[in-house]
Amino acid sequence: MSEFELFAITIVFSLALGFAIYHHHRQWRRNNRKKIDQAYKVSLASDCITDVHIMQDRTTLGAKREGKKPFEVYRILLVPPNNWYSYIHIEDSEPLLTPISEARAKAAMIN
Repeated sequence: MSEFELFAITIVFSLALGFAIYHHHRQWRRNNRKKIDQAYKVSLASDCITDVHIMQDRTTLGAKREGKKPFEVYRILLVPPNNWYSYIHIEDSEPLLTPISEARAKAAMIN
């Protein structure tokens, strides 16, 4: 086997391994997004909330490096006409939907 063939095989293997790792990471993030969306819908349905506007969304999908960083979701919700809620969901815990005042909601959106 020539040096070029060995180099080409090494490059192809490296690219295939890189693609496999990238694909696995993307699939893991998609699964986190599905968990987040499903828990959000269930939480709203349990409080009979149908019409909602997400005024602020801070979602971190987490990471698998250095142990495992859980996903975190912080949302400020407006339910017409003037009901405000804070939605918090951290992986491996139940989502928390809390009514808040309009002033508190606007203060949280500034930060």
